[in-house]
Amino acid sequence: MALSLGNPNLPGTPDFVRQSGRLLLGLLLPYYVLAIVDGFFLPELVLNTSAFIGYDLVKFIVLPGALLWFLHRRLQLGFNELCLSGRGSAYRGGELAVLTFWWAGFLYVVFLLGEPLVMIPLGLLLALPHSLLTLVMDLPELDLQFAAHFGYNMALPDNAILHALVALFFSATAGVIEELLFRGLFRQMVSALLGPNAVKTYIFGSALIFGLAHWEQGSVGLYRATAFGLAAAILYLKLGDLRPLILAHALIDLYIFW
Repeated sequence: MALSLGNPNLPGTPDFVRQSGRLLLGLLLPYYVLAIVDGFFLPELVLNTSAFIGYDLVKFIVLPGALLWFLHRRLQLGFNELCLSGRGSAYRGGELAVLTFWWAGFLYVVFLLGEPLVMIPLGLLLALPHSLLTLVMDLPELDLQFAAHFGYNMALPDNAILHALVALFFSATAGVIEELLFRGLFRQMVSALLGPNAVKTYIFGSALIFGLAHWEQGSVGLYRATAFGLAAAILYLKLGDLRPLILAHALIDLYIFW
């Protein structure tokens, strides 16, 4: 079955839907910019655990909470419209649990293989224009690898109980908010602005932004997040339900942070 974004779950006329798409773009774009730009100061901020946790609260609780509250008031969006179950999911109980663990395992494998999965096609794509440009100008060696300067484990306290609580907080908030904003609402926005057939724009756009939001974790983190984003976007379109991906994302992060 061909993938489709479906019609956005936004009530109103076609003109209202397009206006809502522009509103979503205006609200989401600053958050995406923040998620990318904060890589410049996270390595310093992580040296102070309290300051880092405070920033994480703002990034994953305060700002998304305000954004979702505004969307609820302005566009009358409920849980379904906010993409928790994008097309009216029928998954319940045990079936949802099985899906979660199944796709968590799949996504974790994609995450681990993310470097070659993304780096090899990217290298092949850039090799030809790089070679052509070297014929007319001096260019440095094409190097797609760079060092990591940050990891969430750096912000975890040494105390065992606090370590567990902070790891749970990091994984739960990242799982919920990143899936809602980078997968769910991004889909609503693309569908409202470009129509239900803009599948490639959605898949590659959401994966690219999600990957760039993790660049401070080095080339490996960037490529792994991008590969994860590609797989998660496709799965979301197939499942029509964001909840298994939220839970899978949180489980994977918890395993990594622990």
